[in-house]
Amino acid sequence: ALPAAAGSIQLKPVLPQTGRPANRILLRARKGGDRKIVQFPPLVLHESDGSSYTEETDALLRNGGSVPFHP
Repeated sequence: ALPAAAGSIQLKPVLPQTGRPANRILLRARKGGDRKIVQFPPLVLHESDGSSYTEETDALLRNGGSVPFHP
């Protein structure tokens, strides 16, 4: 679904909990970048017992930051 000019593609799976399959994937691409595809570690939304958000997700929701694309 990306245009042919898209490159430097970065993927980040979004997991509802650790050990469960991703139900979303965040994708970032740059026009004219190299055609390399890099997958980053997942963003896990909830603690394994489902009781609360993970620290990373809670910080994103409270502080309005961006999702980090780094190892």
